[in-house]
Amino acid sequence: MKARTALSVFTAAVVLVACGGSDDDRPTAGAGTTTTASVPSSALASASAFVAYLAELIAASTDTGEPVSLGDAAFPVDDTGEPAAI
Repeated sequence: MKARTALSVFTAAVVLVACGGSDDDRPTAGAGTTTTASVPSSALASASAFVAYLAELIAASTDTGEPVSLGDAAFPVDDTGEPAAI
């Protein structure tokens, strides 16, 4: 019975190890197409352009991507516009 339990544990461990990660270093589709090292000046032109840039950035984000540097960017504000739908 002990041999059967040990064999079951060993088999389960082998199966779990085989299911782990991949050696594929290719980026996923869409990765890195929108991200930049810093916020582009076109995104700072208006509040709606900035929101559009953020939506694009979120859609293209990956776990392995580099963070976007905010630097000294002054983000646009629109006190008269209607709130955007989420």
